[in-house]
Amino acid sequence: MAFAKSFTLQKTAVICQILQSKVTNHSGLQICRLARTSSLEAPRSVFRRCSTSCLNNLFAQNALQKKREDLLCVKNRVLRHSQENSYASERKWCDLSYEDLVALLESGNIQLFDVREKKEVNETGMIPSSTNMPLAEVKKALEMAPDKFKELYGVKQPSENDDNIVFSCLGGIRSNRAREEAVRLGFEKARHYTGGWEEWAERNQPKNHQKGQKH
Repeated sequence: MAFAKSFTLQKTAVICQILQSKVTNHSGLQICRLARTSSLEAPRSVFRRCSTSCLNNLFAQNALQKKREDLLCVKNRVLRHSQENSYASERKWCDLSYEDLVALLESGNIQLFDVREKKEVNETGMIPSSTNMPLAEVKKALEMAPDKFKELYGVKQPSENDDNIVFSCLGGIRSNRAREEAVRLGFEKARHYTGGWEEWAERNQPKNHQKGQKH
């Protein structure tokens, strides 16, 4: 009697292993069919217990997987929120307003580079204290030898640790590209004036040329 019981338990363990190896690829309704088609023979109650055990394991695994997916979603949301805050913080610091630019110009502590084309600059002029460095030349200019830079642009070449590097253009698009290029080259504190020449010219035009006033 003891031998028969031991044999039945061994067969039950083997059947459970068979069912557990197949249950992940089959629905719960197919478990009993898998058991009945097994080459091992066992009482119907054994298959029923194995099927129930496998189903319980399957439900537990699904619940665990769901928890893992939920945790991953939360982690991704937190990471995305952190990245957005970091990006917003970076943008706030590197984007100079008109008032920020005026303050730097008045302090005299600024290296201002206008990245518009020479033709544009000749037609409109530049913000005071600006040096014309077309966008296409930015990378090459920042990588060249300091004496060569001085010869071409007439000013000292910026250093990577300088925190007073500012780029400007017509409306803030090319100046931001120049800033991004400078950051890639190691000038991590480079900034740009978002308003560009358009805002500067509008705010500094003579009073008798302002809209609504007669000559």
